[in-house]
Amino acid sequence: MAFHRDLVSMLRESLPEFVAIAKVAVETPTTQGKTPSSFHGYPAATLLFAVADSIGSYYRGNRDFSVVIDGKRRRIDGAGFKHLFIFNSTLYGQSLSETEIKAVYDLFRNPVTHNGALAPGVLLNKGAASDPVFYPDPKLGVECVNVVGLLAITSRAVEEFLKTAESVVPGSHQETTNAKKAR
Repeated sequence: MAFHRDLVSMLRESLPEFVAIAKVAVETPTTQGKTPSSFHGYPAATLLFAVADSIGSYYRGNRDFSVVIDGKRRRIDGAGFKHLFIFNSTLYGQSLSETEIKAVYDLFRNPVTHNGALAPGVLLNKGAASDPVFYPDPKLGVECVNVVGLLAITSRAVEEFLKTAESVVPGSHQETTNAKKAR
């Protein structure tokens, strides 16, 4: 970990670190699991959702950036689940509905980050990189997240985001917010 004078430099270090540790969590068997394929899914998911939320935050308010959600072009125009609109960008390559994005935020990202657990009735599955990442459910929105798939798309997203970070981060809502905290 190094001292950084600017946010882009820090992101070039922090985001790959999050992905690297998520990879360790996915690849390290846990002794607490009931099957030989048990893995550290909760910490991996926490880190990967934090990365998506973080990347999405740098596009918040960016008038030149939009994604297709439910057949309409949408901007990241607020905090919370809207940062996860990033999943429908070319960085992540998903095509989730707004209901599904909100479900990922409400049932997975927030509970695992703030409460150390998922919402009842949903699960994290180890899966494979070739499997779907999000499993839709008509009642819940999304009932299962494939963590290996999430790791794969997040790893690619970080690589691509960092290629353009110098044009996205400076002047972004998030950079402005961070600068105010440093005063």
